[in-house]
Amino acid sequence: MLKDSDTERRIVGSADGVAKVGGNTESLKVRAKRWSAAVKDRATGPLVVAREIVEVVDRWEHYQQQAEGKSAAQWLKVVFGKHHKMGPAYWRRRARAVDLLGESCRRTVHHEVAVWITHKVSGEDLAKARKALIAGCRRNGGIPLNMSAAKPIIYDLFGWVPQVTTCKRCEFLEALLKEHGIAVPEE
Repeated sequence: MLKDSDTERRIVGSADGVAKVGGNTESLKVRAKRWSAAVKDRATGPLVVAREIVEVVDRWEHYQQQAEGKSAAQWLKVVFGKHHKMGPAYWRRRARAVDLLGESCRRTVHHEVAVWITHKVSGEDLAKARKALIAGCRRNGGIPLNMSAAKPIIYDLFGWVPQVTTCKRCEFLEALLKEHGIAVPEE
């Protein structure tokens, strides 16, 4: 597992597309390997590298030559696999979540939780949610909270009631049972 300090280096772009990171030069290919390794920690890895990826995407004109002329989205598909939807928007949402929740979220919540909570609440409520999620992670033995662990914490904090949804097929089957005189139990 990568430490935060491994990916928190400041990027300084150059005209030739080789970034100077912490005094060293690091090619796009080297970064891609490091990012792939970080993302293997599927829970928090995307939060750890999101900002750096967004910085590279924002300065893509400096890197495009190393990527053999591919667009940033095409190159990200090469790095993370064409079956994964990890384009620029994916990384921007995770970088925004880190900006809003703070650095500590990168090791306390699953990346999907971070994106979900930043879309659900804002302002002071976001600060309350952040504190509750950090406390929840501590109670969870330091293991990052996934959606099933985070939602009850957030629902309790804000007094939200989880909405029960039914699919169209279930609605159809329930109507069919009622049509034939079969009682459908209420929940």
